Amino acid sequence: ILGGTGALGKSLIKRYYEDNTIIVFSRDEHKHVNLIKKYNRVESYLGDIRDKSSIENALVRYNPDIVINTAALKHVPICENNPIESVKTNILGHQNVIECINLHKKVEAIINL
Repeated sequence: ILGGTGALGKSLIKRYYEDNTIIVFSRDEHKHVNLIKKYNRVESYLGDIRDKSSIENALVRYNPDIVINTAALKHVPICENNPIESVKTNILGHQNVIECINLHKKVEAIINL
């Protein structure tokens, strides 16, 4: 789950934790620590969708079947005040994810939110 330490990512972890191996990809190490304390079988990968190589490295390391992308800047006033950062995350970051997954043939499905 890309952006797995956010609100939507945590909801997905809670829903699918029992029956699946979950790898959380996020740039917030503090939230990773909290997730690991709560869900001891969750794998943690520190990365940022704005950095294409971190996505590639995670895909090579874990070989996921399904990728769920919840990473985004979502608060409109913050995005309006920081348009360049918003574009880097919400447009270029998602493009990075799609391009990396297209190269990584093992991924069966991607869900972009």
